[in-house]
Amino acid sequence: MATKLTNNQILLKECLEQEFKESSGYSDINTYFEHFAASQVLKDFNLSDEEIDSGNSGGGNDGGCDSLYIFLNGELVTADQIEGLNATKGSYLDFFILQSKNTTSFGEDALMKWKTVSDNLLNMSNGLDKFSKRYNEITIESFGLFRDAMAKLVRSQVKYKVSSTYVQKIL
Repeated sequence: MATKLTNNQILLKECLEQEFKESSGYSDINTYFEHFAASQVLKDFNLSDEEIDSGNSGGGNDGGCDSLYIFLNGELVTADQIEGLNATKGSYLDFFILQSKNTTSFGEDALMKWKTVSDNLLNMSNGLDKFSKRYNEITIESFGLFRDAMAKLVRSQVKYKVSSTYVQKIL
């Protein structure tokens, strides 16, 4: 027997469908759901749609990372900022890893993928090039950017945090 959706679930589903219909540039509702999920998880950072989409790594070989974002003291960090990046003592460097599923079922596979991709790409003794067949370019570049930011700020006594968030439809 199918579970009946609550009013909140029905309204959230309707909201998502309406926003997808009004949006452009998304091939299907699942792709839009990745954008929607990231915009909700990161809403306190006031990112533009373009900034949200710039973190989208979803697709094949993403290591369970549909979206990846790096922030220094709440400001989005991009590759062109690394050379001039600096921070004061007590600053925060945050790495957000998001997995977005437009389904109502939970799969433990995502957690195992996060463990593997983190072990592989956050370990600075591992060269990133050796994972080019396993992970897509955006995933490798994002982890590389976080590693570069950590190295650049090593003397600034920055606090590092990696947050993994799994987003799915409400059951």
